[in-house]
Amino acid sequence: MDPDNRNRTGGQDNTSTLLDPSKFNRDDLDKNLLHLLDYQMKELEKYRAAVHKMGQDILTLRQTIRDLEAHNSQLRRDLAKYNDATRLLLDSQELDGLSKPELAARYGKLYVGNLMVSSYGKLHYDNFLVSSELASYHY
Repeated sequence: MDPDNRNRTGGQDNTSTLLDPSKFNRDDLDKNLLHLLDYQMKELEKYRAAVHKMGQDILTLRQTIRDLEAHNSQLRRDLAKYNDATRLLLDSQELDGLSKPELAARYGKLYVGNLMVSSYGKLHYDNFLVSSELASYHY
């Protein structure tokens, strides 16, 4: 037993007062419940703010991924162009010993290949325009 507790209660044990429901002070109970509710609301607000921040971070990371993928794609295209240019330089050495008909055949082959690539690009560009117009249309 706590000697200080006995002195305050007139020498009686205070635990019987705490366990007796008829001796509860309604105002103290309401204050404690309000304090607990306030604490829980603050914790819930902190949790909500943390989840909101995580959502913003996820969106930022997704945008960063899109940017990096676009940059990676551009680097791959540049590498492919470099490889094509290197191959053309190497192939140009082969052209030195070609006759005029062989040279014309190679030119025709390159011309047809270029037309196919440009038409393929135009097809994708047209599909992009159609899809962007559909995306901007609100029902």
